[in-house]
Amino acid sequence: MKQRRLSAGFTLQEVADATGFHMSTLSRAETGVRSLSPEDTAALLAVYRVTGPDRTRILQLSRQAHQVDWWEPSPRTFGHMDTLSHLESMASHITHSAMLRIPGLLQTVDYTRVIMLNVGHDASTVRSRVEARLLRQKVLAKPNAPRYLAILDEMALRRVAGSPVVMAAQMTHMIQMAGRPNVDIRIIPFAHGSHVGLDSSYVVMRFPNSEPALYFEQFRSSLIVDGERTVAFYDGLTERLLQAAWSPVESVRFPPARRRV
Repeated sequence: MKQRRLSAGFTLQEVADATGFHMSTLSRAETGVRSLSPEDTAALLAVYRVTGPDRTRILQLSRQAHQVDWWEPSPRTFGHMDTLSHLESMASHITHSAMLRIPGLLQTVDYTRVIMLNVGHDASTVRSRVEARLLRQKVLAKPNAPRYLAILDEMALRRVAGSPVVMAAQMTHMIQMAGRPNVDIRIIPFAHGSHVGLDSSYVVMRFPNSEPALYFEQFRSSLIVDGERTVAFYDGLTERLLQAAWSPVESVRFPPARRRV
């Protein structure tokens, strides 16, 4: 839709003035944060003077986006990370429940490199992916950085990626990150036993002037859902996970005291 708007020579403000859509709605639709109804899509295509097979194809995509459990396959390996990076850059609050791996915003270069190689990328692709992840991580250090809460299962710390040396450096990095005023890292210990977080990892992002978004990621696909009602359920899960997790102080003390990985 962004390509069609630019081809027609319109700015977002001009489209908003012509259609009555709010600019934030148009912007989030173009970046994949939310989907437009087929009716709204048709209205925009009329403004952009899109007709024929191109119009038919785009309307079909819009209908698919509103089917239950419709996932967005990425035409490029990990291409859905572009959308996540954009959301993170706009967010005021980010909550990441991560049970199997260290979240991307907390990873060291060596940790990232190991998991990328495990996926099967060649050296050139790994290098570009590592650079992209480093750029993403800058969001936690920018002015007015988002409040970031990471809830990890002990499994994510115990499973060795690369070597014990890589893991020791990763844990040291997390301790340093936890020292930032906007970063809160919580660990759910093995001793707690089973908990609701083991069923799913997720990212919740809240924004200053629009509805929150929920992000799920699989190997080559992702799902983004927005709306307060849906996100509220995962807010409840987050509260339950925090009850199972150690306090911020206990979580930070955990890695150096038990670094046998």
